[in-house]
Amino acid sequence: MKRFCSAGGFVRLPVLWILLAAAVLAGGAVIGRWRMKEADRFMREELLRQTRLLSETIQLDQVRALSGTEDDLRLPEYWRFKEQFRAALQAFPGSKFITLVGHRPDGTIFFYADSELPGSEDESPPGDVYEEMDPGFLPAFEENRPVTVGPISDRWGTWVSTWYPVSDHATGETVAVLALDIDGGNWRGDVLRASLLPNGTALLLAVVLLFGGFLLQRRSRPGEEGRRRFRHGEAFLALSAGLVLSVSFALLAREKEFMGSRHSFSVLADARSGELHMLFDKTRNMALESLGRFIEAERNLSVEHLERFIDHLEALPEVISVAWIPHGPEAGALLSAEASPAPRRGNRLQGKEPGAAEAMRRAAETALPSASDIFDLPEGAGRGRGLTIYRPVFFRDGSSRLRGFAAVTLGLDILLTRAQRGGEAEASMALWQLGEGQPRFAAGAGGGSDSWEFSGVTVSSGDSLCSVRPIFAFGRTFAAEMRPGKAFYLHHPVRAGWMALVTGLFITLSVTVLVGAAFRAREALELAVDRRTAELRESEARFRSLVEDVPFPVAVISPEGRILFTNSRGEEFFGLEAAHAMGKNLLSDLHLLVNPGAFHGFVDQVFASGSLHAREVSFRKPDGETRWALVSASPISFDEETSIIIALQDITGRKAMIDRLQLADQFFRTTTEGIVVTDAEGFIEDGNPALEELTGYTLEEIRGGRPGMFSAQRVHSETSERFWDSLRRNGVWQGEVWNRRKDGEAYPVWLTVTAVKDSEGKVTHYAGVLTHIGDIKMEQQRLSHMAYHDSLTGLPNRYLLLDRLEMVIARARRERSLAAAVFIDLDEFKEVNDTYGHETGDLLLVSVARRLTGLIREQDTAARLGGDEFVLVLDGFFSREEVEAFLARIYGAFSEPFPAGGRLLSVHGSIGTALFPDDGSTARELIARADEEMYTVKWKNRERHIS
Repeated sequence: MKRFCSAGGFVRLPVLWILLAAAVLAGGAVIGRWRMKEADRFMREELLRQTRLLSETIQLDQVRALSGTEDDLRLPEYWRFKEQFRAALQAFPGSKFITLVGHRPDGTIFFYADSELPGSEDESPPGDVYEEMDPGFLPAFEENRPVTVGPISDRWGTWVSTWYPVSDHATGETVAVLALDIDGGNWRGDVLRASLLPNGTALLLAVVLLFGGFLLQRRSRPGEEGRRRFRHGEAFLALSAGLVLSVSFALLAREKEFMGSRHSFSVLADARSGELHMLFDKTRNMALESLGRFIEAERNLSVEHLERFIDHLEALPEVISVAWIPHGPEAGALLSAEASPAPRRGNRLQGKEPGAAEAMRRAAETALPSASDIFDLPEGAGRGRGLTIYRPVFFRDGSSRLRGFAAVTLGLDILLTRAQRGGEAEASMALWQLGEGQPRFAAGAGGGSDSWEFSGVTVSSGDSLCSVRPIFAFGRTFAAEMRPGKAFYLHHPVRAGWMALVTGLFITLSVTVLVGAAFRAREALELAVDRRTAELRESEARFRSLVEDVPFPVAVISPEGRILFTNSRGEEFFGLEAAHAMGKNLLSDLHLLVNPGAFHGFVDQVFASGSLHAREVSFRKPDGETRWALVSASPISFDEETSIIIALQDITGRKAMIDRLQLADQFFRTTTEGIVVTDAEGFIEDGNPALEELTGYTLEEIRGGRPGMFSAQRVHSETSERFWDSLRRNGVWQGEVWNRRKDGEAYPVWLTVTAVKDSEGKVTHYAGVLTHIGDIKMEQQRLSHMAYHDSLTGLPNRYLLLDRLEMVIARARRERSLAAAVFIDLDEFKEVNDTYGHETGDLLLVSVARRLTGLIREQDTAARLGGDEFVLVLDGFFSREEVEAFLARIYGAFSEPFPAGGRLLSVHGSIGTALFPDDGSTARELIARADEEMYTVKWKNRERHIS
């Protein structure tokens, strides 16, 4: 710690600057990750807000008119939704799809309408099931709450989508769900951009730290020139880091303030644009719809009643004029053009404005209100721009004949003024008509000047203060665009960024001045330290010249254990660099002593006796390796301090050799395998206790003899030659031999003989290891018998039977004799098991096996295949008569009852016989043929028994 705090301590550890730079980059990455999450959260809230604004303009009666099937293709409501959705995309340039979806009782999600062109590849026809829907969207239907999910992938690409329920506020019913989709790639890009500022700041700070560390390292080099050139390095480092942090915090403060202003403006804009949307609905429901229903209710419409009703509607501020335009015969009978009520605000406009004929045609075809083109209101009719809505009126006689059109002309500028409620200074509002081509200015602030162009809004946090609300009205798609005014900026000034920048610059300059002053004082201290250091180096150089080149480790330590000096051999011995070890305590800091408790007694003895020689001490290197040394020590004065000089003789190798010899001797005496050691001529020199126990001889009895005294077998000359050849070529021989104990007992051993050579490769001894394997061989024999014999009867099983039968066939083929396979199956065995139990059945099988074994000859084989099936292998016949005579003995064996569990049981056997070479040439063929013959006999016996 003192080293770090000393003058120039940091610059002597350049890795520290790298670690600091890495920590700064890691911190930037963490903050960047947090900023990305914040940006993602904000964009989801903004996407939810835009979807909410869009869903508020959906008319429930038009949604309820849809069925969610292909029949919707014939409904005008479906095509009106298609046109309005596609037009609304101009308000949200970052969006790709607007979709209206429904939910069937079986849980499937289907499409009502979308914003795609009819017939396009991405279009989803009405009723088409959304099979790729993410389960995260279901709460929009099941819990009637909006959800935002993504990025997710489906057949159209990767998206972030918000689903907003379109609900009936009176009943709480979710009629449909409106979906607004944002491209997932653009979404990820916007989220990633949020991390640029913290990551960029961290990168700049890391560069400043590394460059500052480089400058300070250059200044720390010897010489006055470098010190003068970089004397203000710390101040430069503080100034650079302060500027980077000041600018970054200023940008962050500005962004935070902007986000707050954006939220406030969104609340204000949603309220004002919502008021405009309500005015459009009010015009539709109170003016246009009430006029249409009034006319439909009046079978004999009178001019007087109509004028009074129209006067009532024209009293609304936003209504410029109202008119009834009859159609067909009623046009002349009921109202002539001259008799039509004259509007109180000027001449009647309806039917003459641009797009009137097209609007009436659409209204008549779709039975839905339709609007004309936007036009400038004439003088006397109001100011600004207007729009006429035509509502078709039909006869109520069931014929669906068109009666005429209820027409209402609206003053769009008046609508916007009423929606603003005098708040134009806080936020300006402009109305745009969306659709094919570029958005067209309709009314409001800007007056359609080139300086105000419609650009729409995105969910990105970097957008300017602007709010857009789509409004679906009368077959048209409008967008209420709002921008902040002077009063809004007066209440929400943009100053946090500038204040943060000014504050940061002030702090940066103050810290820079303080750092410069502090390090100027440090510079004076460094000069004094340098002078003292030069004197110490001179003294150290004299001492080093005396002990550096000695061929053994030398070190100087304080009475407390601090290392004051060590030569190059000491560095190698302790595994430490002198620069790293200087000044550190070999007990508490470096932990070099294996037995640190003896150190203080060692120091006391050195000072008491004046010297210490050849004390054996163990040391521990930093990597954990233990080293041993003979230590000699005496007190000296080093750098005007009472110290101890120690000289060490490394005896680690000698200690390791002694330990290995002790370990080998311990193994030799305690191992359970017998070990015998001979000289190069083969005479026994040594043996371990296990050898005495194994052979029965004492070491005194066998020393000077040869290992052949243990052998229980005669060694042939060829075997001896192979033994010595293996030792000469490989240096080792292994094999199984039989030995004999002193008491005459023979036993098997596994013998390993190894040639022991000296450094010149000459054989000096032979070592033999004897392992008693009697138990192993007995276990092998037991396992072999189990593998090839039946566990119940002890007879050979199928594997041994096939092997012996193949051997019999081979012998018969050589001697041109006959061999027979006799297949025997016990007929009444199942009844015995069922009557007396399986234990009696097993005893019966054993009794049958004994009788069959007693019948056959020594060269024959009786085997059990399993269950109650036996096979006899007969050998050495030269005629069929001999075979038949032998078979008669076998038949006779079943004439007498068999003893089993204290009972005498009579059973019969069905016997089938196959001869080699007449019935087969292999063991499997003979057994198969005998099996067939046995079943033929069994069947005949069964038929005879039945008859």
